[in-house]
Amino acid sequence: MTVALTGASAVFSAGQITVGGLASQDAGGRIRPVLYIVRVDGKEFASGSLAEALTVLHKAKELAKQHALQIAREATNPDARAVLPRVRLPKITSSAPLRAAVAETRKEIKDIYEGALRDAEIAMWFEIARRNDEDEDVTLLLM
Repeated sequence: MTVALTGASAVFSAGQITVGGLASQDAGGRIRPVLYIVRVDGKEFASGSLAEALTVLHKAKELAKQHALQIAREATNPDARAVLPRVRLPKITSSAPLRAAVAETRKEIKDIYEGALRDAEIAMWFEIARRNDEDEDVTLLLM
């Protein structure tokens, strides 16, 4: 009977069985489950499965969307300053099996913030144009 463990699957001579989590084998031949670690702005989230770790990344992306929406709303506030807010991207790192997913999440979060800043800038320009039209109307009324 041939057995080979590679990544997330076990290959037997009779066929292949895919298992849920990655496993590593120590020197004594014992199989240990891999712990997936995701760090978001220094806070560490450890999970026993790939699905849980990907959920942490998804939550980070959802929080970025909420924050970006808040930035866009603040920019449309008529009392707001005519300066775009500074946005700091969250620092996300992970253990080796998640590096590709983390890189994709970072890119998506960056795109979310860039879109929000672009929308905020457009909203600010519309607000400036509205204020200018209002000033012109007042000037015409005073003539």
